[in-house]
Amino acid sequence: MRILIIEGVTGAGKSETLRALARQPAFAARLGPGRVISEEDTLGEVMDEIAQLGGPPVRHVWRLDRVMAALERESKAAPEARFVLERFHLSYYALLPEWTLFEAYERALARSGCASVLLTIDPSALAERSLERADRQGTDWTAGMIAHYGSRDAALAAIARSQQRRLDALALTRLPTRIIDTTGQAWDAYAQEILSWWRKAD
Repeated sequence: MRILIIEGVTGAGKSETLRALARQPAFAARLGPGRVISEEDTLGEVMDEIAQLGGPPVRHVWRLDRVMAALERESKAAPEARFVLERFHLSYYALLPEWTLFEAYERALARSGCASVLLTIDPSALAERSLERADRQGTDWTAGMIAHYGSRDAALAAIARSQQRRLDALALTRLPTRIIDTTGQAWDAYAQEILSWWRKAD
């Protein structure tokens, strides 16, 4: 598989997993001339855009088009390259649960050889890991989430719903997907599991 998507609700450990992957020599060898495309490019501030701009859901998926165009361009330049996407269409589905929006991306990803890894957190740990994130201490992350959703309970409910929608999407996706529970935060072990599975997915 030439493309790997690392998905998960906020706090699931996508960045930690990518850092652990970067510590594995086999990861750089597997990417070759390819690269990791971060969530700044794949998702950006789409949650705020949806809240502020509204309108039809299709107006909010333009980053997906931009990333797909970049993948096509870079793959033509280096056919041996592999790519890792930090978040992609399942994150959008969690916000805009209309699967028809993403069917064309699914078909293109499947043709390109794409697999995905979905990182999950035990629901009992969502408050600590996703809302009261230790890596966001000293910022307005928690207050911002509560303000966005209107209350702490509403923010937690939204986080739980976001994770569940990603899980629900596994019944719709055509991409091979590995689910990894990251509650134990064993990042190096997850990285090794991902690399082993990604190689087998070829």
